[in-house]
Amino acid sequence: MVCYVAANGNMLLGYLAGKHEGKIGMMVSPATNWFKQHSFIPYAIDNGIYADTVAGRKWEFEPFLKLLYKAKESPVDPKFVVVPDVLFDAEQTKKRFNYYKQKIKQLGFKFRLAMAVQDGMTPNDIPSKDVVAFIGGSTKFKHEQTSKFVDAGFDVHVGRVNTIKRLLWASQLGCASVDGSGWFRCGGIENQNNKPQRVDGLIDFLKWQEQPTFQTNLFGEKIPKLGA
Repeated sequence: MVCYVAANGNMLLGYLAGKHEGKIGMMVSPATNWFKQHSFIPYAIDNGIYADTVAGRKWEFEPFLKLLYKAKESPVDPKFVVVPDVLFDAEQTKKRFNYYKQKIKQLGFKFRLAMAVQDGMTPNDIPSKDVVAFIGGSTKFKHEQTSKFVDAGFDVHVGRVNTIKRLLWASQLGCASVDGSGWFRCGGIENQNNKPQRVDGLIDFLKWQEQPTFQTNLFGEKIPKLGA
């Protein structure tokens, strides 16, 4: 499973990408701006709508489009691009996906696309297996519905994964990738305020992934069950 972190220039990210090749990458978005890409660090492009909506900002297409042009000029293609969606609105997300899918195609971009999955959506709402199922929506929806998209045969990506517990949960389900913006922020591995974990937790998970079996987690406990 690939763990995408918010794109940053921290030297530790480059070190981890070299040590755990193909298992950690960058999530580029209008909030992070563009970073020079390297073949050994996979990356994906987020549309930035979640961050803008939470911050109360109006989302604009142009900063997102700028990233697509940067990626087109880069020798390394993104693993996927998250098509613009509408936070927590399934019907409007489906309409927006169809609109921007065509617009992205008309502009000459040939990247693999991801559809943001909101509360109430099902695997039948994703047009084809070529499209990545980017599980957004509420935490409750993710816990209850992610497995259905995995079982349906989609490459599943889960957003907002910032704890070891959620990393283990997504790995257990068979998700292809996850992302979290909190791994390179400060904060203890376990803290009472539910703040994002620091990078130590991610490092432990990357080491654990390389172990020969996935029977127990790095603390010697059973892997969390769905929804735990």
